[in-house]
Order: sequence, then C-alpha cells, then structure tokens
Amino acid sequence: MILPSGLPSEVADGEPLARFIRQKSQYKPSTLQARGVLFMPPREANMLSVSRVGTLSEPAVEELGRHVVEQAGSTLKGWCILETQRVRSIRKFGVVSDEPDDRHHYHAHITGFPVDKSELMEAADDLAEAAGPVRLVAV
Repeated sequence: MILPSGLPSEVADGEPLARFIRQKSQYKPSTLQARGVLFMPPREANMLSVSRVGTLSEPAVEELGRHVVEQAGSTLKGWCILETQRVRSIRKFGVVSDEPDDRHHYHAHITGFPVDKSELMEAADDLAEAAGPVRLVAV
C-alpha cells in the first residue's frame, strides 16, 4: 500500500529515520552526539515519533523538522539520523509507518519500548548511541 507521502506502508530496513531535536539538553554540544533523553517516548506511551527521510534532501529534512516541531509549539534545533535496521536490531524495537492525515507525511513510530523505568532509560541510551551525529540548524 502507498501512503499519502508516496512512501510504501512497510518501512524498509535501509531507510533512514530522523529524530528532531527541540532542546539543547537532547544532545552533547561538544561531540554532537544525541543523548538518551531524545529517545524517551512521552509519558504513558510505548512508541516514539520519527520521520522517514530517505527520499528527502537535507533542506527538505530541515523543512519537515521545522513543521513537525512547530506543531508541538517548539523550535527546531537539529536532528539526527538512525537506520531502521539498527533500530530493529536494538532490543525488540519495531518501526511502523503512521500517516493519519496530510499533516503527518513521512511519519513513523519506533515501537516496543520497555515499561520498566531503568530498562526504558537503557533502551533510549542504546538508540542515542546508534544515532548518527546531530545536524544543527542555523538560528
């Protein structure tokens, strides 16, 4: 099945996923490494929003990021990329597409977060370690 974005509903292992950064506390400025807090799902949730960006240029990823974080009332600081296959190789994470309407093109979720708080923090740290370097946006 093809989604409104034009992407297939199945997220392929080779697809890059972007996680958008809203706060400086979500990455290490000295190394541009993501911190685990960037990969913590919202309270009472067992999934985390990401964007499928394999078909987008870097300026288009930035534009998408601005759109995504503005919907949440924030300002885009940057983003980092994870490969779907790496995400799926960590613990029991899955990646599923989720484009419920025209405002959520390229949207997906990382699923399978543990419920236990210490395991959840470890899982978020594992995702941060697997992520590529943070790409900052010009202010």
